[in-house]
Amino acid sequence: LKTAVQKQGMNYDDFKANVRRTLLEEKLYGSIFADVQHRTTPENVKKFYSQNSSLFTTFDSITLTRYIAKSQAPLDKIRANPKLRPSDVYVMKGTLKANQMDEGLKYIVTNVEQGKFSPIIPTRNGYEMFYVNDKKGLRTLDFDSVQEKAIEGYVTSERKKAITEFNDRLRSNANIRIIEHPQAKAQGTKTAPKVKVQKRQ
Repeated sequence: LKTAVQKQGMNYDDFKANVRRTLLEEKLYGSIFADVQHRTTPENVKKFYSQNSSLFTTFDSITLTRYIAKSQAPLDKIRANPKLRPSDVYVMKGTLKANQMDEGLKYIVTNVEQGKFSPIIPTRNGYEMFYVNDKKGLRTLDFDSVQEKAIEGYVTSERKKAITEFNDRLRSNANIRIIEHPQAKAQGTKTAPKVKVQKRQ
């Protein structure tokens, strides 16, 4: 294993550290997500489906504006002010039928409401995003036909909540003290202070 790792140009000690960190993360997330599995019941999944109907809505055709740029910054500016047209952004608008779209694009825009932007997407040649101008033939799919997707959506949502709650508990149990650097204190200079985090007893 060590020889194989070194042949790929990787440092073996770094490789071991990465494997150890990955295993610890999996162990941590396993305990955090255990409760999510218990809560994944038919009743909770159906409730998620009812409260997030836009995730399970399809359409016959969609009108999109596509923005393409070499960097993310100009797209961020357009998201903040849709009227902007930076010279370094290529813009094109068109209408597509649902059956003309590949699954990747359909997945992206299905979850974007009319009058909203998609997330900015890194590509091989730069960055892209889409603005949904209009959707026609909107209809919500029945629960039985999207049950697997509803389960996946519910689990993903609950896992995000679990991680947020876990991090919030860590912060609330941390005792943070600002400690002035001894050398800075002696010299009267402004050096960034050390931050020491201790877990409350």
